[in-house]
Amino acid sequence: MQDFIVDEDSRPRSIGFDATDRQDLVVTVGVLLNRTQEATLLDDLYQTIYDDGYRPFRTKSRDLSLPSERVQELLLRCNGEVGICVHQDDVKLPFAEAVHSAILLDELSVTTDDTIAIVDGDQGRADQLYQTAVAIDVVPPSITNCAQSELYYPHLLLATLLLALSQIQLRRTLQLSLHPRSPDQLR
Repeated sequence: MQDFIVDEDSRPRSIGFDATDRQDLVVTVGVLLNRTQEATLLDDLYQTIYDDGYRPFRTKSRDLSLPSERVQELLLRCNGEVGICVHQDDVKLPFAEAVHSAILLDELSVTTDDTIAIVDGDQGRADQLYQTAVAIDVVPPSITNCAQSELYYPHLLLATLLLALSQIQLRRTLQLSLHPRSPDQLR
């Protein structure tokens, strides 16, 4: 895959973000890959989940019903870096996604000279990430947006699949912490 070009400069890495809000639990996932890792992930997605209905550049995550083990396999074989941020309370998704994404830029030590950030959605989401990053003293890389990004970028499909998996796992964890069970009840 060719590098991204920003103002005639090559950017061989990208970080893609996606977020979801379900039942007062906002989760944002960021996946950081170089273009070679992205091509490998695309091939892996094609080989691993084709039989589950995955068709490159046509399948949205909601069209897949993958077992959590399959998503975990994909994640373990991904050679990039993944970050997850969670917020539990009443907060608006666009705001939380921007804050989480800015935090992940910092936590994953995303560099500005070789990376672009891809935000799923409209230009307003990209602008909000930039403003939020600057407000918390994070220097963001070039930011772009892409509607339905999971159709075009394999790491954004992975981010979306991880969102679904993490939502399920976090719900279980939160439910257990709110309603502790005895060891006999867990069997």
